[in-house]
Amino acid sequence: MDTPTSYDALCEQLRRFDPKQLIAVEGFCLSGKSMLADDLGRDIPAQVIHTDSYSTPRDNPPPYTQGVNVARLKQAMDDRDMSKPCVIEGICLRDVLALCGVSAAIFVYIKRVGANGLWYDQYHLEDYESGTGVAGDEEEPHASDLAYHVKARPHEHADFEIRRVED
Repeated sequence: MDTPTSYDALCEQLRRFDPKQLIAVEGFCLSGKSMLADDLGRDIPAQVIHTDSYSTPRDNPPPYTQGVNVARLKQAMDDRDMSKPCVIEGICLRDVLALCGVSAAIFVYIKRVGANGLWYDQYHLEDYESGTGVAGDEEEPHASDLAYHVKARPHEHADFEIRRVED
C-alpha cells in the first residue's frame, strides 16, 4: 500500500488523477468516510457522492447492497460533471460499484484508530471472523459491513490508508 504521509499529500496525488475516474472512499460504519469524502471534495476539489443517499431507509433493512437504489446511483455517476474528479463513499463499496457496472481508479480506506494506535474496528472484525463475538446479532448495515470486510478485505487492498485518530 502506497500511503501518503499526510492528508495534504493524498490531496496532491488525487489532483493528478484523470477527472473522469472515480475516487472511492471506504471503511467501516462510522469511521469517517463521509467527512473524509466531503473534505476531499472541498480540497481537491471534486464532486462527492454518498451511497447512503441512494439507500432506502427501512425499519428492518435488507443487506446493504440490496437496499441501494442501483439505478439512481448509476444515473448520478453517469450525470456527474466529467470535468472534475468524483469521490464516492460508502460501505460495501466495491460490491455497490460492481452492481452499478463501474469501478474506481483508486481506493482510499479510512481507519478509526485510538490514541494508542489500535484500530477500533479490528476487534469487531476478528470477533466476527472467529465467531467469538456477537456474530450474527449485528443489525444492518453493520452485519453487511462486517461480512463485506471478511470477504473483500478492503483494509488490505486499498491504494491509500488514512487514519482518523480518536482520543
